[in-house]
Amino acid sequence: MFSGKGILLVQLGSPEGLNLKKIGEYLYDFLGDPHTLGNPPPFWKLLLRFLIIPMSRKKSLAKYSRMFEANGFTEMPLVSISRSFLFRLRKELPNIPIELAYQYGCSPRLEESIQKFSALGVKEICVVPLYPQRSGVTSGAVFDQVKKAISKTSFQGQVLAADGFCYHKSWAREIAKSIQEKYSPSIPLVLSFHGVQEARIKQGDPYEKDCEASAKLIGDFLGVKPIIAYQSKYGKSKWIGPSLLSVLSELSSEHKKIVVATPAFTADNLETIYEIDEEAREYFESLGGKELVRVPCLNDSESWVKTFAHEILPELSYRPLE
Repeated sequence: MFSGKGILLVQLGSPEGLNLKKIGEYLYDFLGDPHTLGNPPPFWKLLLRFLIIPMSRKKSLAKYSRMFEANGFTEMPLVSISRSFLFRLRKELPNIPIELAYQYGCSPRLEESIQKFSALGVKEICVVPLYPQRSGVTSGAVFDQVKKAISKTSFQGQVLAADGFCYHKSWAREIAKSIQEKYSPSIPLVLSFHGVQEARIKQGDPYEKDCEASAKLIGDFLGVKPIIAYQSKYGKSKWIGPSLLSVLSELSSEHKKIVVATPAFTADNLETIYEIDEEAREYFESLGGKELVRVPCLNDSESWVKTFAHEILPELSYRPLE
């Protein structure tokens, strides 16, 4: 299926370094993208540069620093995990050119990876965002960014786009397998997805529908009905719910132990390691809960790499990116 084609994996990104400058650059890059917050006003980037980023980067640095200290990290986990995932995937598919690119902050960026395909003589690139669920915030942003990046390179071939893989049972199976290692039927299972603004859903964004379908597929493998929650709200607009904190508040009075998994992410990062391990756990325990167990993302596990290489990639639907 991939004869003569290259695969471009796209991941969100991270700050390039653990300092105010790099974190500020990442936040400006990420929050300055109109896809992130949904067509902000024309003066938004001025607010970001001169007001919001100077105020928020110190808080972000404190969170990243705490994450590094608590886990012994020497670089951003999303970067190290993604690099390992790419290395292992290349070993599984040695005859297919595969590159990785980040949307925000760190390198390689889209232009760099696309140019590598051009240098190799690849005539068709399959763009695969590493986001299981579809959304204008994630996969939609990737495709728009790829189109812009193509114009800055010498690549002359065709570009194909793959939209999400949360409806693939092999993905849900891998998530369920990772949960089984930490879960028992007597414990509530919370699936915490990254949130989006409610207005996006009303405008037809498929994200909430994909999250609900993801939860059902995962629950079917486990024989349970997971509790859906959404995390990482930013700004004052209304976001889809229920929020993770409201769910934890309800569970804390009846259950001393819960398990939380994060199926919107393929690699652990600040939103999983810090928000769940630190903030959510502290909140749950402050309300009387005794133990919050986080299930790591699929990351670069051998089983996930093989499943992605031999079951998901060949089964994805690829359409021309226009």
